[in-house]
Amino acid sequence: PRGRFNPTRFICRAMHRAVDVAMWARQINANRWIHMFSREEAIKRIEEHLTVQADGDDWIVVGSQTIERAFGWVFFYNTREFIEGGNFSACLAGNSPYIFNRFTGAIVCTGTAYPIEHYIHEYEATNKG
Repeated sequence: PRGRFNPTRFICRAMHRAVDVAMWARQINANRWIHMFSREEAIKRIEEHLTVQADGDDWIVVGSQTIERAFGWVFFYNTREFIEGGNFSACLAGNSPYIFNRFTGAIVCTGTAYPIEHYIHEYEATNKG
């Protein structure tokens, strides 16, 4: 009958309202609090990745060769011995640069078959917004 209190209906409405508020809050936070990685954070992440790949060698990012783009950075690397000491026998060959996405933290290995601009354009074309 009309006018009678139905606790099940009340709880359902309250739960929907709570769910709507929670969804709204998540949406606001998702739009407002997007974390972007800084260059320093990106270098740290890349060097951690290089430590795993280096298998005991000491590989570091060559800061002077870093390329910055809207999506993030392209990092080049080599051995510490070559970069700091100039020892050509310690120089890496075939070491393809890494792309670091400042929005997602993704690390993507490029290649050495083409100039780096080819890989950058390819990445930009496949990773739009």
